[in-house]
Amino acid sequence: MRIIELDAWSIHLRLKVIFRQVNVMYRRSRKDSIAQRQWLRFVEAHEVSFAKVRFSRDIYITKSAFDHWLMHGYHPDDRSRFTIEQMDTQSRAELLKLLHSYASWGFSDPGIAFLTSEERRRVWQN
Repeated sequence: MRIIELDAWSIHLRLKVIFRQVNVMYRRSRKDSIAQRQWLRFVEAHEVSFAKVRFSRDIYITKSAFDHWLMHGYHPDDRSRFTIEQMDTQSRAELLKLLHSYASWGFSDPGIAFLTSEERRRVWQN
């Protein structure tokens, strides 16, 4: 086996070429880019709420990860292993506020299984 020593600049240039090739191979559609920016703005605006609920960043790193947690009450990639069963009353109340804001930002119900019918009505009312 041949070992090649590379300095930091060489590694930087090689990675730049690799990432440029990846970007050429996959580009998001305009619609997906807009949706991603909207999600990032939502996360930024609600960072405190996510913390109050005790969500780790793994749960809301993407909208699909957050939707998975909402549908199933856990996310397999969450290193903290936070589940709906671990929520206390205060965290759940904060989650309901977060979900109401989620709905008011125009995000649709992904099929949240753990809400009571009264909670669902309060969250998704306009």
